[in-house]
Amino acid sequence: MAKSPLLQPEAPSEKKKSKQAMKDKKKMKRKKTEYEDSETFVPADDVSGVKKKKADINDVTTLESKKKKKQRKTKSKSSDEYTSPAEADQPAEAQMNEVEEEGMEGGDDLTPEERRVLERKLKKIRRKEEKKNQKEKSEKEELKTSVAQKQALEYLTCWSEKREEWKFQKTRQVWLLQHMFDSEKVSDAHFAVLLSYLEGLKGVARETTVQKAEALVRWGGQEDTEGGAAEAERRAHRAKEVIQILS
Repeated sequence: MAKSPLLQPEAPSEKKKSKQAMKDKKKMKRKKTEYEDSETFVPADDVSGVKKKKADINDVTTLESKKKKKQRKTKSKSSDEYTSPAEADQPAEAQMNEVEEEGMEGGDDLTPEERRVLERKLKKIRRKEEKKNQKEKSEKEELKTSVAQKQALEYLTCWSEKREEWKFQKTRQVWLLQHMFDSEKVSDAHFAVLLSYLEGLKGVARETTVQKAEALVRWGGQEDTEGGAAEAERRAHRAKEVIQILS
């Protein structure tokens, strides 16, 4: 029996080849499109423009920073050398707060010289506040002394002229005993009345007054004396009169 010849594969037709080529071409085109879309394309001119714009912004920021620093420095120097009337009327606490805020705003940007200027300004404000407090304290003490002096002398006058209305007040008597040797606080006229008042002095107050008068005579009237030799002599003379009345 005769063998049948082997079957040979059928060669692809021209039509099939054309279709496959078109598919491959479309596939390549699609890949190319996807690749181009995935990239961000910036023209060379635009890149240089962006860089230039950033550089301009940095330059402006740097100039503004330098300008602010220069203004702070100028302001600090001028304020350290001169105090305007507005600042003089402004409370010291508010001035200190402003200086501290100025230092905080500067932060690490402040130069050593600027820091020294701020420190000097703070010290100046503190000294001004201390002087103001001392002055106010002194004025209050003077006012208090003036009021006490007036009340004590009125008490002594009332004892002398209006005995029926007079009432004993220990505070007024203590003030008179403490300041009776001072001619600026107790005039000669008032001291003459006070000598009469001392005749009725009793107990510890009488003994203490005599001891103080004797000490003044012993030291020539110079115990806690202000006003020189003349005032010391007046004190000593008054002390002798007090001893004569109470002894």
